[in-house]
Amino acid sequence: MTPKELLIEALRRSDAREHDEFIALLAPDCDCTMPGSGELHGTDAFRAYMQPFWQGFSRYHHELASTVESGDTAVAEGTWHGVNDGPLITPEGQQMPPTGRSVALRFALVGTRVPGADSIRSVHLYFDQVDFLGQLGLLPEPAAAA
Repeated sequence: MTPKELLIEALRRSDAREHDEFIALLAPDCDCTMPGSGELHGTDAFRAYMQPFWQGFSRYHHELASTVESGDTAVAEGTWHGVNDGPLITPEGQQMPPTGRSVALRFALVGTRVPGADSIRSVHLYFDQVDFLGQLGLLPEPAAAA
């Protein structure tokens, strides 16, 4: 697979909730940069990061706006759509009940494959965490102007 095909296949597996198959596309020693978690190393750390999203959103999908590739790197930009129908676990372990709200979250994703292989050696995901929390209704309302 080309890097672009590999990235698209990873998103397809994620959307199909094929979590083990999705994780199988990552190199065991992958390096990942994720919002709110900084650097993650290895598939176990990546799975632990993704678990709250998988639990909190039983259905979701990625809508791609564009994908480009250069060498062993592919970049995708789009919108992640889901409904928060399950509890969310915060990084501190606090469980928040489902909000029932829809989320349309813009993202950018950079994936670099292991040269010559069909596995991803690094992932960099970018999305606006404040926008995510706001769409879930988890931020305080702004104070009214005086």
